[in-house]
Amino acid sequence: GKGNCKGGGKNNKNLSVADKERLSAKIIKRRDEVLRKLKILKAGDLKTLIRICHPEKNHELLMQMLKKRYPVSEARFALTGLKGEFDPARAHELLRLQPPATWERQCSKFGNVPTTWRDLLVPQVYTEAELRPVKLDEDEDEDAWMLAEGGKTKPPEVGMTALLRNLRNILQMGFSLPFLAKHVFSRIASG
Repeated sequence: GKGNCKGGGKNNKNLSVADKERLSAKIIKRRDEVLRKLKILKAGDLKTLIRICHPEKNHELLMQMLKKRYPVSEARFALTGLKGEFDPARAHELLRLQPPATWERQCSKFGNVPTTWRDLLVPQVYTEAELRPVKLDEDEDEDAWMLAEGGKTKPPEVGMTALLRNLRNILQMGFSLPFLAKHVFSRIASG
């Protein structure tokens, strides 16, 4: 409407045909540029997304996603916005994202054995300071995990689809029926 433009749309009558054509061409050019960028983003180009959005937080993560190198000097380190102190031993090091600890990686790393599946199925407890599992005693039942004071429970790493797909493997691990009822069957029943 008339109220949306600067000047209330009064000056649109005063534009010549040539000015209107130039304005129209600029708008079309800008529209095409934005559509091209959106197509690139839809294709999943993370580098382009980062460069278009200009996020300002977590510089180390951004540098890892862009596969940048660690700065070579203290001056360049200060410009990057990285936290901590400059480490000359890391100069020129290629920064890479660490792969996530998925259940597939855990099974590959530690084997398709009962201890691996137990750690994946049982919600683990972490203290905020140590970020490590806290267990009562080795003599206690395999599912006797305690919530440490100030600790946070990490949800199980196996999703519902993976749980159903690996149900036969889990059953062949020899877990007790109470353990299966508490950590497997109850999750399946609750959906």
